[in-house]
Amino acid sequence: MSTLAANFIQSLAGKRILNTTGGILQVVSTTKTDTFTTTSTTFTNITGLSAAITPTSTTNRILVMARVCGAGTNGSNRAQFRILRGATPIGVGDAASPRVQVSMGELYIAESNSFSSTLFFHLDSPATTSETTYQVQVVCGNATGTAFVNRNQTDGAFSYEPRGSSSITVMEIVA
Repeated sequence: MSTLAANFIQSLAGKRILNTTGGILQVVSTTKTDTFTTTSTTFTNITGLSAAITPTSTTNRILVMARVCGAGTNGSNRAQFRILRGATPIGVGDAASPRVQVSMGELYIAESNSFSSTLFFHLDSPATTSETTYQVQVVCGNATGTAFVNRNQTDGAFSYEPRGSSSITVMEIVA
């Protein structure tokens, strides 16, 4: 059995291309194209909107990027989102009761056929080499509202009422 050991690998131009600080080791991405709705006033998983990655080193970091399309039912009900690493919310704001700690902007609608999207970027430090799942969750900001993912409130059969997709991408970054 042979072993090849090297401090780094470089391109013909002399640039390091593997295992350099800031290098990307792996990418995992999930795109959700179907719709999801909830009336929950507690955070709930958006089915099909998660990504699992197994870091190769405890010092490496994970760049988490997410985009969610959709709407809340009206201006007083906002669909609010957060990202979990396992069971731990990441990238959320400081606690200030009764405010909800979210990872990304909220979606609401000015009229029944409006539709929008929100983005999330976070460089996470999971400090593990075990498989780690990142999950997008949603909550209704009002007890009488509904949150819609990948569609608007009315979801009518008209060209001006869109359907969209949402995604989550995780990348292992060399520390």
